[in-house]
Amino acid sequence: MTPRDAFLAELRDRTTFHLEKLAQESAETFGRYLNLPEAAPRIYRRLVEVYQLDGAREVAACMIDLASGVFYQGAIMLTEREYLGLKLIRDEFSSDLPEETARELQDLVDTLGRSDST
Repeated sequence: MTPRDAFLAELRDRTTFHLEKLAQESAETFGRYLNLPEAAPRIYRRLVEVYQLDGAREVAACMIDLASGVFYQGAIMLTEREYLGLKLIRDEFSSDLPEETARELQDLVDTLGRSDST
């Protein structure tokens, strides 16, 4: 391995380590904000798998809005990624959510799905 290759490999390893740590800390923070310390980190890790870190943050913030009632303070506008991310959470994790949050998520995804197909 050349010095250049070794340098780049070391930087990749460090970057990967820090990104994995950031994802773990973000998952724990998501769990704290949703008050779901076990389920929310699993949800967040799945979002990272599908949407990478930036997308996971975007969808997680949207989910926090839903769970905290912010969506019901005005018009709802979502990006396609937010909608698909909420749909993923509904499809894969509804049983892990509080009943009211799961119902609100179902209603939101259904409503947006209907308006999208017209």
